[in-house]
Amino acid sequence: MEENQTPKRTGGLLSALPKLRRPNRANLFLLIVSFASALLVWTMLVPDQTKAFHLEGISADLADTQAESYNLKLLPESEAALAKQKVEVSILGNISAIGGLEEDDVEVYVDYEKVKKEPGDQTLPLGLRYKKDRENGGKEIRSDGGGVAKVELDPSTINVSLDRFDSKTVPVSKTVLLPNLKTADAVTRIDEQQVIVDPATVIVKGPSTMIDQIDHVSLTVSSSGKLTETKIFNDVSEFTLMDSSGQEIDNSDGIFSLQRESFSVTIPVYYQRTLPVSGTISEMPDDEEFQNFIYQRIRIRTENGVYTLPGYGEDNGDGTENNLFLTLRTDDPDKKEGLMTIDNYSVNMPSLSGLSIDEEYKVDVNSDYEVVTKISEVYISLEDTDLEKRVFWIPNSTITYRNDKRAGYQYQFDQPNGQTAVTLIGRPKDLEKIQAADLKLTADMMPHVEAGRKTVNVGVELPENSGIVWVSATSKNKPTVDINITVADE
Repeated sequence: MEENQTPKRTGGLLSALPKLRRPNRANLFLLIVSFASALLVWTMLVPDQTKAFHLEGISADLADTQAESYNLKLLPESEAALAKQKVEVSILGNISAIGGLEEDDVEVYVDYEKVKKEPGDQTLPLGLRYKKDRENGGKEIRSDGGGVAKVELDPSTINVSLDRFDSKTVPVSKTVLLPNLKTADAVTRIDEQQVIVDPATVIVKGPSTMIDQIDHVSLTVSSSGKLTETKIFNDVSEFTLMDSSGQEIDNSDGIFSLQRESFSVTIPVYYQRTLPVSGTISEMPDDEEFQNFIYQRIRIRTENGVYTLPGYGEDNGDGTENNLFLTLRTDDPDKKEGLMTIDNYSVNMPSLSGLSIDEEYKVDVNSDYEVVTKISEVYISLEDTDLEKRVFWIPNSTITYRNDKRAGYQYQFDQPNGQTAVTLIGRPKDLEKIQAADLKLTADMMPHVEAGRKTVNVGVELPENSGIVWVSATSKNKPTVDINITVADE
């Protein structure tokens, strides 16, 4: 029964209350004015409060600032310093103005309003603004503005470095770094003097106060591998800025930029070997002792010294001999194999008869390969230790003819009773055993096919087992005889 009576009692109480009536226009106006007055009184009576923020990083944006109008830009080190700069912010204001303000709502910025036109270091004031509407510069938070009584920043100013950015055309050095490239073998070389970079110059952009220190750009080919022939590397983008003394300019902060992002680099390859100078003496007896005796005494002279043949000189004490070396080179890959197969540079040695102990034999230095060593000629001679030259006079009447059977010609010595000098070189003990009568001379008529007085070369035959002795037929010592050639009478 009691539960059923409760709704009835509640309904009775509500029916006893006065009914609400809809306010008319005049009452509504009074209601609004009263609410606004109460709010104003409340804000005036509530005391100001302080907001303290610990912000890291200062906005360095120069867009639409006085600095931008002067064509000034922040140097990277200043921009980096601003990003790390800590600022203590204190805002005193009415709770209605700053009560809901959070640290993420504001930012500190550099005020460029009073920036100077000249590049350099400047001390500029800092300001505080709302982050919203940042594209329009943000709304500055000032003292006595919108319920803010006081704004304090610590520090309140900041030192920045400003500069204008200029351009400069500099050469791209042909000295290219190749840290990861190797040549395929000891014969293959990189021709660093003939490296081609394309383009050969590049425009560098950077601060006007610093750009003049750039003298040239050095490239680095970062590709790896082994070079066997000339190769072109495209898209080379690693570079280093260098000053006139060859020192690297630090660009780790990217303060300088290049007009191009990549280059083409041609690395020329050539093939080179350094070989000892050697040679073969022709007309040598088939006697190993004789041959070793001669080769041990061969001397090769240049403007810089006197050298021995490989394998026949004295040991310097370190496994080397006093040999002459020439460097041969070719750029032709097809000639590389030939260069690798030769063991020495062979000069055109004289024959045994062309050797003397008081004359030199001139040999021009030439080759199918480029001779890098600055030597155009060498002189071959004999070391005269334990050698002697001796002249034998042989009667012309004992000289016999060879190849003289041509019909219709007669031969007569110009001086039948004269003598022909024959020069022998050898060891004294061997020369002592030879007499003039032991020498057989012949005049070879084969080259002479016309009548007249001719100077004919004379061949000399030594006796058997003569030892180390030979006939010297150099330009000074060559034995010759004058012979008159006449047409025979019918």
